[in-house]
Amino acid sequence: MTTTDNLHFPRSLGDDFRCWRRNSNGLTSQASSVSRKDTVVTSRSLKTGNLTESVLVVMDPNYGERLRQVWQPGRPAWIAMSPINEPTVRSLWTSHPDTDYLTGITAFNFDPDAPPENSFLNYLGTIDLHHGRYSSETPYTALKVIGSRLAIDVREALGELGFDEAVEHPDGFSARRNTEEAAKVRD
Repeated sequence: MTTTDNLHFPRSLGDDFRCWRRNSNGLTSQASSVSRKDTVVTSRSLKTGNLTESVLVVMDPNYGERLRQVWQPGRPAWIAMSPINEPTVRSLWTSHPDTDYLTGITAFNFDPDAPPENSFLNYLGTIDLHHGRYSSETPYTALKVIGSRLAIDVREALGELGFDEAVEHPDGFSARRNTEEAAKVRD
């Protein structure tokens, strides 16, 4: 990840994402559109306890205020930054200013034309990088995904990361792997 002019650019996300400029109050203004090579992931989080063993991923662009009911400060969450989700995400960033990238809310751009399963697959490697063995002493072992089906290609991608349990729910799915699988080095 590189940092330039307070913009944060990971190198492995999908196409046509937007940059958000960070100031002392959080991420407040869109800076520009960028290509796949210079995609921004913005993260705001709380340093509270260790809830990092489970990552919440919200692909539902209409989730909005429900995020307040399911997100626990200290638990990492990734959410599609749709027009409906954005006000809630920004409000939570503001109300929880003591943040870091491991335990807070990370917003990613929402593509209304992409199936949620494809978007999830585009982010899965980045989520694993940010919350797996390379970024955390306690790599995550569980995913709760809202707004995406457990399609065959999703199940296969999860299997490649060592997730051996996956259960569909009416609003998405959950997946688990053991701590040994979470700690493995993968290509």
